[in-house]
Amino acid sequence: DILGSLPIGSPCPASGTNNCRSGLCNPGAPGGAMCTQTCTAGGGCPASFGCKPEEVDTGVYALLCARSGSLLVGETCGRDADCESAICKDGGYCSRLCADGLCPSGYRCDPTPTASIRTCVRE
Repeated sequence: DILGSLPIGSPCPASGTNNCRSGLCNPGAPGGAMCTQTCTAGGGCPASFGCKPEEVDTGVYALLCARSGSLLVGETCGRDADCESAICKDGGYCSRLCADGLCPSGYRCDPTPTASIRTCVRE
């Protein structure tokens, strides 16, 4: 269902009425609140967006589309938007969702703060 006229990535108000097509505005997006949509570990985001866990309420996480870059798993990053997956770990390296349980050599698939969402972390 289309709820508004603004596509994913458009600025939206952090509170109050938003005009996002999906009806979802991520107030915590880097660079300011932006229209987003839900996704799954298998995908669901348009080009230039990755699917990443976001805290949507205290202790409650959801998978949302976020701006992404071109760096691959293991490459050095400074922010989520640097990585193709939109997931830059605190150690300064790109990760990815691993609901499939698969990670590159030297990584393991670990749960995030919510056990239902898993990402690749260095061993």
